[in-house]
Amino acid sequence: MPSFADQRRTLSALLHGALPSPRASHIESLIRDTIAITPRKPKKPDSVLGASRLGGCPDLPIGSAWPTKEDGRVDFVAQLRLEDLAPLDAHHRLPPTGLVSFFHGYRTSGEYEAEARVLYFPDAPHGLAPIAPPHRRGLPKPVGIDFAPMAMLPPHSSPLVPLELVGASDPYAALFDAHYRIHDDDDNVRFHGLFGFDRPLEAEQRADEEVLLRLDATGGVPYDFVEAACAYYFIARDDLARRDFSKVRLYEGASI
Repeated sequence: MPSFADQRRTLSALLHGALPSPRASHIESLIRDTIAITPRKPKKPDSVLGASRLGGCPDLPIGSAWPTKEDGRVDFVAQLRLEDLAPLDAHHRLPPTGLVSFFHGYRTSGEYEAEARVLYFPDAPHGLAPIAPPHRRGLPKPVGIDFAPMAMLPPHSSPLVPLELVGASDPYAALFDAHYRIHDDDDNVRFHGLFGFDRPLEAEQRADEEVLLRLDATGGVPYDFVEAACAYYFIARDDLARRDFSKVRLYEGASI
């Protein structure tokens, strides 16, 4: 995949070729360097202790119990080896080493409600061991993942980009949908990744937050989306700078 700089040049040319210069320059200033996650068939290295993967068995501190939720259960979503991400973390937002693991807890009865559990192990894989989910029979298979740089335009649903015309009639909406092939069911870009923008119809991301992880329901992720189209793990920038992952928020919602 092209570098961040090459992708930014391509996006800039698209914007200035389709929009008046002031609007093109405004949107160009909003482009963000994100890290794309592409699921793939698992390979043997994906199960190695401390490897990046979606699903499967998490690597947790030796002797520790499975995370719990008082009124429901907790499922493992992903673990990301930070050494894999460091070369793509252009703004050094993440720790350079260690492992970050994502769980989601949800009620098993009554009204559905999800919450985030994110764990950071700075010395990984030292002191960790794979732990099988207590509520499943057999060992779940992991999904392999690859990482790549992705310079990302703000979605046309974002309050950062007021539309000048209604819906797809706006030239930026048409440009965004064409570039990301949002409406092409056979070749739809999967918006799994780190950082960037949220894409709900009603914006949920707060001004002081980063998208620590975003997952798209159409992309083969082992995650219980229920009726949601996407899931976002939001973290306050101050917490991220402090390496404090204890207050990450999980939002599940609709998407453009």
